[in-house]
Amino acid sequence: MPGRLNSFFRPGIWFYEKSAKGKQNGFKKFINRAFGKKPVILDTNLALGSVGNLQKYLKNKGFFHAQVSKTVIYRRITAKVNYSIHSGPPCIVTKFGYSIADSVMKDYILTDAANGKLREDMIFDTYVLDDERERIAKNLRNNSYYNFSLSDIYYLTDTTGLTADVEMHIKKLKIRQPGSADSIIEIQHPRYYIRDIYITSETDNLKSGFINDYDTIYYSYFLNKNDSVPKQIKILYKEKPLLKPSFLASALQFSTGQPYSQLATNQTYKKFITQSIIRSANIGMSIVNSGKIDPKEKQWLDCNLRITRNLLNTISLGTEGTNTGGRLGMGVNSIYQNRNIFRGAEVFSIKIRTSAELQANINNDLSEKLFLIFNTLEAGAEASIDFPRMLLPFRVQFKNQAKQARTNLSVGAAFEYRPEYKRNITTSAFSYNWQVNDKVKHIFTPLEINFVNITKSDTFQNYLNSLTDPQFKTQYTNHLLTMIRYSYLNTNIATSQGNRQYFLKANIETSGNVPFIYDKLTSRITSDEGYYEHFGIRYSQFVRFDVDFRRYWKLRTSNSIILRVMAGYAKAYGNTDVVPFEKSFWLGGANDMRGWRLRSLGPGEYKASDKLYDQAGDIMLQSSIEHRFPIYNFLLGCIFVDAGNIWLSEKSSDFEGGEFKFDTFAKQIAMDVGFGLRFDFSFFVFRLDWALPFHNPARNDSWFNPDDFKIKKAVWNFGIGYPF
Repeated sequence: MPGRLNSFFRPGIWFYEKSAKGKQNGFKKFINRAFGKKPVILDTNLALGSVGNLQKYLKNKGFFHAQVSKTVIYRRITAKVNYSIHSGPPCIVTKFGYSIADSVMKDYILTDAANGKLREDMIFDTYVLDDERERIAKNLRNNSYYNFSLSDIYYLTDTTGLTADVEMHIKKLKIRQPGSADSIIEIQHPRYYIRDIYITSETDNLKSGFINDYDTIYYSYFLNKNDSVPKQIKILYKEKPLLKPSFLASALQFSTGQPYSQLATNQTYKKFITQSIIRSANIGMSIVNSGKIDPKEKQWLDCNLRITRNLLNTISLGTEGTNTGGRLGMGVNSIYQNRNIFRGAEVFSIKIRTSAELQANINNDLSEKLFLIFNTLEAGAEASIDFPRMLLPFRVQFKNQAKQARTNLSVGAAFEYRPEYKRNITTSAFSYNWQVNDKVKHIFTPLEINFVNITKSDTFQNYLNSLTDPQFKTQYTNHLLTMIRYSYLNTNIATSQGNRQYFLKANIETSGNVPFIYDKLTSRITSDEGYYEHFGIRYSQFVRFDVDFRRYWKLRTSNSIILRVMAGYAKAYGNTDVVPFEKSFWLGGANDMRGWRLRSLGPGEYKASDKLYDQAGDIMLQSSIEHRFPIYNFLLGCIFVDAGNIWLSEKSSDFEGGEFKFDTFAKQIAMDVGFGLRFDFSFFVFRLDWALPFHNPARNDSWFNPDDFKIKKAVWNFGIGYPF
């Protein structure tokens, strides 16, 4: 029974019965609707029907001699129904063939037969036969057979004993004979090609009888660089067209003169509907001269694409509560968008965000307040333009093949005010992202520039001066990042509902190479310390890799097990001795090592002092396994184990035992165990996790220390959404 905790306690039924007693009111109805579960009453007629359904299913799967029986076991007020199944031997397909008169259609079917499931020596399975009908019909509709239907495919089967001969047939198309109202003739399925393409973005008042009231733009373009004859679309409008003709042409995945393809039509629809300026899109195909169909000649289709638009300008304002590793705060953000700034579905955005948090400084001093109870303030603004296409100075092969390709330009500025320091950050980025298919996505950022300027308090500066490790000290120094980044995503979560869901994301990032090569070639003068600088600031040079893999297993009764594995490595070189702090790795907090507070784990077996602010490393290994199970309607529970740590690539006097060594790193894998609750409201997930460390590598005197494994030392984490 869904929603139960175990076989003895069913809270849903308890709430259902309690809310049904006495006089009904709004509160009882809410309890019944939100928490109640109606009990299942035994019906022997339904149980007998299940026997027939099981037998029918087994026969459809090729077990013609299957026998199913049932027994009912009564236990006081409950009953248990057992079904016994004797499948018997299966029926085997010994011969499979095709009977298709149309030679062109037969070639399409046989060429794609390797992708099908029908084979000789397979178990006879009507569900597989139905799947094959659907696959073939889809393939033919993608290859010019516009009006081909699933019902046009049928099988003739000869079953003798435990063997079967199967032959696939294609029905002919039935049409009325020209010049006769009653005579029906059968012909081969014709092939269809696109003749004209009409596009209008003012469909609210457009009716078939009033098309002549619209003005028409005839827009010609070359689909490919090698085309000698231009393609053409016709844009219908009354006032100024909503979208530029060049954008409309680039969004089309088919063109005039091409054979009809259902896949190309669907891709075109998706291309339009994913633009924020477009509220809805409709693609209709009409047969030209439908009364004169001749399968020996090309048949033509006219495409009518109708678009309705969304609001051009939008403004949103929101508030949020923040919890950064237990550090409470609040924030306000606002977003302005123009969804069609250049009439090519480009989205111009301005985002403004402010927040305040309560955070302890290096001396755990919370006395200084900047705003209400908060001692940390952050604010920032970002302007960006998102183009629904690849902005390239030249044409490349994959440009036309990439799905949902976009280009993004952004600039931003932010400041952070804390008791220890003030930090100003300016950013600018230029990036591409595109999809190869429904699973694979690429993100390439050829240029991102970050400039960080920091002003430290005297107390904090004295603390930094007491350290010798350069990596920690560079967290609070001015620096310049000139980055190139590439990300690869591969996931089937959106396309698969089975038990093979996965998520993979890999990133590679480097910084400082372009200015370093320029400085070398131009023999630029270095600073007194021997490093190159731009704008009076030493720029960072490093390379960074990281990968995140997740695997999902769906179990019975809405249970699931999720495994996550992460790894990362960063290395500084050239103009830099250490990796910048913001590009280092850290663990601890709501999304990885939940038994440690934010950025408090490691590196290695290093035991942190009370004054250390945040810990970071050059190497990261982390994994989590989580068992999620339903407790009640929107309430889910989970049990999890986290394991991982970070390390330094080289030995440091400030972080004793923090360097990575192949012979010791396995012993330095930290581990925690915990329990969590997920309040899943579909559109919003609130998460609460409680975790205890049971192996702390900083406690190198023993693998398990009972002093750490105490309830009073448990770490609570709040979060929005699932951790992975």
